[in-house]
Amino acid sequence: FSLTERLVDLRPALKKARSEGKPVLLYMGAQDCPPCRRYEAFLKEHQDELGAVYERLTLVEVRSWIEGPKLTFRTENKRYSLPEFKAALGDANKGFTWPFWWLISQDLRQIRQLPQGSKHYLDVENHKRLLQLGKP
Repeated sequence: FSLTERLVDLRPALKKARSEGKPVLLYMGAQDCPPCRRYEAFLKEHQDELGAVYERLTLVEVRSWIEGPKLTFRTENKRYSLPEFKAALGDANKGFTWPFWWLISQDLRQIRQLPQGSKHYLDVENHKRLLQLGKP
């Protein structure tokens, strides 16, 4: 436990994703984030419609705080700060907004990320399209 660091250990999820042949959906939500709460309410409201999409993924849900401990990501043999992790995934965006998710391969390469703006994450059909493994 640390008040200055929020460690996200991805090793169990990566192991599971590899054994099941699934990509990883890494969701980042903040407890002090109104858009995150709207997104989570949307997911709960539409769980029946979105369930089949999420069953094809290994889900990692990270709850943090907008103004809280720094995020550190752990993989098999490395620890990354948030900027280092974004670079390792291939995420070229300079900023970071909440809520956020990356759809990543088992070898930690970004397949897709949640575009900014609520029109992308509060619409069922758009959400399904974004989480498809082929071209959205």
